[in-house]
Order: sequence, then structure tokens, then C-alpha cells
Amino acid sequence: MENNDINKQKRPTAWALKMAYEIFDFNKAISFLQGDFPIRRIDEELTRLICCKGEQQGIQYQSMEDILRKNLKNQKDLDRLLTPEKKSITRKKAFEIAFALGLTPDETAGFLKSCWLDGFYPRDAKDVIYWHGLKNQWSYCETLGMISDFSYLDSDNPNLVKNDGCKNKGTNTLSDEYERSVRTKEDLCEYLNDNESSFGTYRRKAYERFMELYSDIFQEENKRAADNYDPYESDRYTRVPDPNNPYKTLIAKDVVLGRIEKELKEIRTRGKKSVNKAFYRLITEHIPTRSALSEITKDPSKGGRRPQVSRKLLILTWLASEDGKMLTPLNGDFEGAFGSHVKKYLEKELLEYCGMSVLDARHPFDWIIMNTLRYAYMIDKGESTDIEGRLEAFFEILLQHLEEAEGEEIDG
Repeated sequence: MENNDINKQKRPTAWALKMAYEIFDFNKAISFLQGDFPIRRIDEELTRLICCKGEQQGIQYQSMEDILRKNLKNQKDLDRLLTPEKKSITRKKAFEIAFALGLTPDETAGFLKSCWLDGFYPRDAKDVIYWHGLKNQWSYCETLGMISDFSYLDSDNPNLVKNDGCKNKGTNTLSDEYERSVRTKEDLCEYLNDNESSFGTYRRKAYERFMELYSDIFQEENKRAADNYDPYESDRYTRVPDPNNPYKTLIAKDVVLGRIEKELKEIRTRGKKSVNKAFYRLITEHIPTRSALSEITKDPSKGGRRPQVSRKLLILTWLASEDGKMLTPLNGDFEGAFGSHVKKYLEKELLEYCGMSVLDARHPFDWIIMNTLRYAYMIDKGESTDIEGRLEAFFEILLQHLEEAEGEEIDG
């Protein structure tokens, strides 16, 4: 396929995906990311949404935009959101737009994920009220009023210890109960009150899946460290693990993120000084520091607040685990193995399972992940690819580009 087969202006997503699957030289890939890369913008997602709602209602675009503007609390917000420079939106503002346009809950979930925001979480009381308000065509003000009435449920409340004696219901149980029993506003109030101990903003599915992956990696690395321990080589492990209590001796950061965390921290710092700040922020934000990772992985019985497991952390941990390793192609079908790896295991069974958006070729972090996996299956064909190692190399070279750019500025 020639490059002109896909028009980058008319089909930017298809074009970004094509580039992810064709550019494997690090320097060329980074030049593309820093130059022609079509970062998904809020204004285009919002414009697309206004068009779709207008078509549904048989209304011209400008008339639909006028309805949206009229229904927003601050009409100037729409002007800011429709500027091409806008590349992020708060979750609260996205919900306000959903109510202003009269979106359904499913349409709202799609809009949230198109803006790289997590979808609805049935254990978050705010999300339950948002969902019910959208489903029953409440006004935004009425919905916020009820959220305010139940603000005491808006707490971290991880409730990570199973069988902790609380009347704590699982996410699926809560969802089923809502569908079965909630019809009216009074039903919703009763439902929220009856399940008070089960609500909290902490996303447990993401945490539980992360800890499964993390524990598997931990066990594997502990065994490897014990088998290969050399007291004179201490750059990765602090000391040989205690076979009876391996969790005390290995550095968590080195197990899951390795040098990637260090590289991203440097990219984040240097990227703030660059011209394209938004690009570097999209790659590096929400990657936990070593201390934050320690807080996530601490003994759950000790309670207390802990950082959310971010989508990027979940992806990186999955890739570092056995679950994320390359599949063995059936009858040499590397294309099929690649498709299963991404669509079934990474997107459906990991990201969608945790209420997170699937990979987006127009997000630079996702593009790098897609590019890395494509290389492993279609170019190297598993002969020597270490997926983590290739990611590390990608970030190392990206950091080198930043350092070189800084040097050029100083020389200039």
C-alpha cells in the first residue's frame, strides 16, 4: 500500500494506524511522532458528536451547536473546547456536554473513551447518578443536585481486602441489582443508601488485575534473581531474595517498569521545556513513580489511600508479564496471532474488562505500544524481540532526541 492510499487529512486515524504498522526505524518513528502525528483533539471529537446528534434529530450542525451552547453553564467553555489546540477535557465537563446534547448513557461512555477518559464505574456513586440521569433525561442541574446529596459516598474506599466483614458487594452484583430494582428517583436513593458500604471511587478491577500480573512477575523475577544472584552485580537487585519471604527483597519498580520509568521521568522533565509540550505529556502522564508504585502494591490489610492503577501502568505491567508475551502463531499465521494479541487479550480481556478505552492510534503512547507489538509479530516474527526491551529502546532514543534538541538550543 502506497502512502497516498490513505488521506491523512480526511482519515487521520487510519493514516496514524498505517504509520504505526509501517515505520519501524526508531528515528523515523520519532520524527513522525514529533512532526506529522495527528494527535486526537477534543475539538474534532466534539464536532463529530455535534454532527451525529444533529443528524439523529434532523438538525443542521450550527443549530445543534447553538443548542449545546445554550445548555452549557458557561458558554465560553464551548469556544475553548472547539479550538484546535485543545487536547484534553475533564471528566466533569464531558458529562456536562453529554447532558447538554441529550446523549444516552452508551453514547456518553463512547464520548468519554474517545477523549481518553475512563468509562462508567458502577461502584462510583457519582457515575451511577450520572448514568441514571442520562437514562431518564434529567437536567444537568438536577443530576448535580443529587450527586451533592450523596457526596458522602464520594470517597476513595478501596475495600481491597476480601471477606473483610463489610456488606461489600462486587461490581457485577451492584450492576445487576441496579438494573433489577431501580426505576425512579426514589428507587435510586434507596439503592444508594442500601449499598453505602459498597461504593467508592477506587477502581478495583484494574487494581485486582494489576496485582495478579504484578505478583506473577514478582515470583518469576524472584526465582531468576535467586538462580543468578551475584553479590558483585547489584544494579538490578538489592540482595538475594529470602526464599521464605521473597516479597521483602526485590525492588518493585525494577520488576514491573524497569528502566522505562526512569526514561519516562526524564522525558517528562525535559519535555516540559520543549515546543510540543502536549505531545510529551500524553506519553508520560499517569506513569507512577517508584513511591507511588510502592503505595499501590502495599499490603491491602493496612488500608489507607493508594494511587489508582492507571491505564498505562496496567498496559506496561501486562506486557512485562507472561500474559502479555507473544503468542505462538498457528501454522505460521503471525498476522492472526498479532490480531488476537491486541484485540482479544490486550483490548477486550484487559482494557475493556477494566472499563478503560482500547488502543487509539492517535494517542502517542498507544501508537508506540502498537508499533512495538507490530514489529514483534510482523517484522522480527518473534525471532529475537524482547517487547519490554524494544519499548525501553524507543524511550531511550526519544530521550536522546530531547537532549539533542536542548543542546542545539544552547549552541544556538
